Amino acid sequence: MDLATAPSADLLWITEESKLFYREGAPLYGITEGRYLTVEEAKQAGYRESRIREDTARGIAEHSKLKRFRQLDRGKMLGEGWKLLFVDENISAPGEPVKRPDAVYVKDPQGPGERGRVVVVDDFFGEVESIGHIRKGWSYRVGKSVKDFLDLGYEYGYVAAMIKRRQ
Repeated sequence: MDLATAPSADLLWITEESKLFYREGAPLYGITEGRYLTVEEAKQAGYRESRIREDTARGIAEHSKLKRFRQLDRGKMLGEGWKLLFVDENISAPGEPVKRPDAVYVKDPQGPGERGRVVVVDDFFGEVESIGHIRKGWSYRVGKSVKDFLDLGYEYGYVAAMIKRRQ
């Protein structure tokens, strides 16, 4: 399909993982990881229209933007010895329930007697973080990729980052 000549009303934004499509004007249109298809192509491939609530869609869209921004620093050394290791990736061992924190940062020990640190960042888009979200954040410490650092004596930290929506 040639996107330059296709009428925009005929283009849908699809997300392959969820098998959902969004029409132009929907909050997630062109924002999440996905691609464009025509209405006919989407229907033939078995996609269905998203019925997501507007406030939920805005949170997902903001989360996707933040993820793309963080991906630029993935694997890089950041200030004061910190490194961003994972961005929205499964940190569990194969066969275990999936755990996908928004970001995992690691700081190796810098001198004698200093312990390394591993910090999980979990974003939320509301006024108050729910107790369930806090429990989820602390449960990341048993994910294999994080637990490997803890087994080496690293300290664990969890940060709930409240993201305010722009008005």
